[in-house]
Amino acid sequence: MPEYPDNMGTEIQASRTDKNSYARVWDLCTMFLEGRQWLNFDRDNRNYIINRQARPDGSQRQTVNLLLNIYRNILARLTLSYPSIAVLPASPSNEDIVKAKVSEVALQYYWSREDMQNKLHSALQWLLVTGTTAMHTYYDADDDVVHTQAISPYDVFFEDKVISPSDSQWIGIRSFHVEDDVKKAYPDKAEDIGASQGDSTDDSLDHDLHTVPSDRVELMEIYWRDGRHAIMSGNVYLYKGTWKTKTFPIQIIRYTEVPGRLWGIGLMQPLLDLQRLYNEQRTQVVHNVKLMGNPKWAIPKTAGVNASAMTNRPGEKIYYNPAGGPPVQIQPVPLPGYVLDSITRTQAEMHDVAGIHSVSLGKRAVGVSSGKAMQVLTERDTSQLQETQTSVEIAIRQLAKVVLELMKEHYTEPKMARMLDYAG
Repeated sequence: MPEYPDNMGTEIQASRTDKNSYARVWDLCTMFLEGRQWLNFDRDNRNYIINRQARPDGSQRQTVNLLLNIYRNILARLTLSYPSIAVLPASPSNEDIVKAKVSEVALQYYWSREDMQNKLHSALQWLLVTGTTAMHTYYDADDDVVHTQAISPYDVFFEDKVISPSDSQWIGIRSFHVEDDVKKAYPDKAEDIGASQGDSTDDSLDHDLHTVPSDRVELMEIYWRDGRHAIMSGNVYLYKGTWKTKTFPIQIIRYTEVPGRLWGIGLMQPLLDLQRLYNEQRTQVVHNVKLMGNPKWAIPKTAGVNASAMTNRPGEKIYYNPAGGPPVQIQPVPLPGYVLDSITRTQAEMHDVAGIHSVSLGKRAVGVSSGKAMQVLTERDTSQLQETQTSVEIAIRQLAKVVLELMKEHYTEPKMARMLDYAG
C-alpha cells in the first residue's frame, strides 16, 4: 500500500484559500444571473449584500436582466450539440470489430440508464456560469453500478498554486452526506468524523448561495495521479485504496481556457460590468421620464400657496395671491439623444462579448432583412462555441474510456450478458 501524506488536510485548506478569489467571482455571476445586480460588499461580514435603498434623488433603481436570455440561448445551443459516442476497432480483425461493437452497445446502455444527457445539461449550467465544471465517474459497490456525476467548481480542489489541471498531482471532490450515515459506513472512525468538521467551511463564500443542513458532514474524495485513492473527513482518512482504471476518473471542462490560468472563464464573467452599466443608464432614463412628467414648480413667496396644495390629482384647484404671481412649472431639460444611443450600444456590446446576435435571440437585427444573412449570422454565433464544444467532446471521450474500464473491472459476465441483451 503506497504512503498517504499526513498533512493532506492542510493541503486541501491551502487549495481552498487559493480558490477564494475565483469563488467570489462565481458568486457574483450567480447572483447577477438571478437578478441580484445592485450589490455592495460588506467588509465586516465578508459578504455581498443587496443595496435596496433608493438613489440619493429618491428614485428607484431599475434592473433589466439581459443576462438571463443570453444564458438560456447559449445553454440551449450547447445542449442541442449533444455529443454521441462511437467506438472504432483497433484493427480490421473480427475480434477487434466485435469488441468495438460490444463496447458501443455497452456505452449506449450506460448513456440511457445513467441519463447522461441530463447530467451533461447540469454540467453545462455550471460551465456557463462559472467557466469550469468536472465529470466524476466511479463504481458504487453498494448497488454494483458505475455512476457519473456533474461536479461544480466549488467542490473541485487542485494542488495549491498549479496553473493547469494536468499539473496537479491530485484532484479532490467534495460532497456532503448525512452524519449518521457516514458514521454507520465507517463505525471505527465515528468519533473522529464529527470532530473533524471545524475547518471545513468556506467563510469567503456568500452564505445565501451556499447553505448546508446542520446534520451534514463534508467528505473529500481524493485521486492521486499515481493511483492512490482516499476518502477523508477533515484530516482523518476514512478509506485508503487505489483506483482501478488506466484513465483518470475525473474530467475537467472549461468554457474558455486562458493560458497560465487554472480556472476557465465562463459566459457570465465578461458581462457583469456591462450589465451593471446598462442598469445605471436605464435608471437614469426612467428617472428623467418621471421628472419630465412631474416637473417642479416655481412658487413666489408672496403667492400664498400652501406647500401641500401641489399634488398630482387631475383637475385640482390651486389658490394663489394674484399680487404675488401664479405658480409656474419649470420644464426640465430632456436627456440628449446620445444617452439613448449609449444604452443601445451597451446592449450591442453585451451581445458582442457573449458572441451572439439579435437574430439568434429571436429579434430583428437592424440593417439585416434577408433570410440568408440571418442564417449566416446564426451559424457564426454557433461556430464561436466550437472551442467549448471541443473541450466537452474531449472530456466525454475520456469519460467513456473510464466507464468501459470500470465495467471491465467490476461487472461480472452474467451482468454484462443481461446488460447487452436487446431483449432485456
